[in-house]
Amino acid sequence: MRYWLTAAALIASLTPSHSVSLNSRAISGENGLPGLKSLEGQLQDSFQPYTELQGGYTYNKAEAEGVDAYTDPSALEYPMSASGFSTQAASPQKQIGAYYPDWQTNRLPVNQIDWSHIDYISYAFGLISSSNYEITLSAGSDSILTSLVDAAHAQTPSKRVELSIGGWTGSAPFSEAVSTEANRKKLATAMVNAQKKWNLDGIDIDWEYPGLPGAGNPHTGSDSANYLKFLKLLKPQLPSGVTLSAATSVYPFAGPDGKPLADVSGFGEVFDHILIMNYDVFNAAPAPGPNAALHDTCGSSKPGANAEDSITAWNKAGIPLEKIYLGVPVYGYLHESSAKTLVARQTPTVPTGGGGGAANTPGAAPATPATPATPTTNPGAPATPANPANPGSPASDAPGAGSGSGTPVTIKNNDGTAAKGQVDADAIIASGALKRVSSTQWDAAGGWTREWDDCSSTPFLYSGSQVLSYDDPESFKLKAQLAKDMGIGGMGSWTIVGDVDQGDMMAALWDNFK
Repeated sequence: MRYWLTAAALIASLTPSHSVSLNSRAISGENGLPGLKSLEGQLQDSFQPYTELQGGYTYNKAEAEGVDAYTDPSALEYPMSASGFSTQAASPQKQIGAYYPDWQTNRLPVNQIDWSHIDYISYAFGLISSSNYEITLSAGSDSILTSLVDAAHAQTPSKRVELSIGGWTGSAPFSEAVSTEANRKKLATAMVNAQKKWNLDGIDIDWEYPGLPGAGNPHTGSDSANYLKFLKLLKPQLPSGVTLSAATSVYPFAGPDGKPLADVSGFGEVFDHILIMNYDVFNAAPAPGPNAALHDTCGSSKPGANAEDSITAWNKAGIPLEKIYLGVPVYGYLHESSAKTLVARQTPTVPTGGGGGAANTPGAAPATPATPATPTTNPGAPATPANPANPGSPASDAPGAGSGSGTPVTIKNNDGTAAKGQVDADAIIASGALKRVSSTQWDAAGGWTREWDDCSSTPFLYSGSQVLSYDDPESFKLKAQLAKDMGIGGMGSWTIVGDVDQGDMMAALWDNFK
């Protein structure tokens, strides 16, 4: 039995609740006959033939036996076997992604990227020109981004590449760029041109933060409202299948009063997803705290700045769960401290704003969001101290807990010094302070002691006058399980470069979330 399927019927049969799949024969055809690849021009507005289909489409299996006859592209017909091309109900595919910063590409060249545990990569960062709002890249990045897109699309199945625009020090132009209709049109055109120039699968906007200063950036009380106007202008101009997303604080966008908006459902209508940057909550501080808490079980001084509460907050404010992605850090923070516990509760104080971090008064609206993951090699990265008045949070044994023997080794931050700052996961292992026992267990070593912080469900190390708060495969497993249980649409890491060569961190997300 054979089925005939015209291009029009194929398009008409697709809805966001269906899945479609093609094999290589269906895409390229056989015996000199055109396959579905010849329909690419017609079908690209409905789905992308080489990658996972957007809007909830996923691949199954399909087989084209060839084309018996056709006249013009609009009349192309494809005979299908009974077990061949089909549509069927399917849930949107959960996504795993990772940021790939342009200043770290020398540590992980494009041809060494392991694509096995990622669906997409966000290339960071595209920058907005202050004069005409054109999107530019740092010197030498143009060819790297082109190679990245080519490599992603060559995977089977195809992977996606987004360009993340903005960042901690790159967010200064946003407020002005969305402040007027004329400016919004310029910026939208610039982003559309960037998508075309680099053949991008998505545009990711990393504005830190609408209505708040971030790294001392210009901001107004109208930022969030103007941002939404801009997104509504941009979205229809992007080709169908090209995603529009945003990196966000743990709190919903700020309103005119600087407090989180109760209703951000309008953003949920234009964004394909948001990624909550649940990291840099305590940064490097004399009283060390968790970098990326799973939940708040000890009355944290930064209420809401954890995975569970941030997902709930954004969902309650109007973003569908399937459009929420949880951002997780493949790095930790080195603190200059002799503490043997992590800060959980602090003496309530009234926040004054300015730097990163949530409000210190439990239940209060934050003055500023938790600071984003910006490597210390990126000028302007803040380090907001926590209030040291708290006795700390309980620690307990967990896989890998214990002390390493010998003289304590030195852990260096990402700037190459032993001072406070960010430390990538692979650098912790390389220092000898942790020993990789297996893909799921990293034990204390090199004279450092490892403990487990029950309040945040994250590990930490200490030795002498230094403390390292970080994440490992065990804490990533818990984050992935929480994300899966809460029903969100995806997870993304900062960054793929910081993972160990074996890819333990990304594998922990993939194995426990997918």
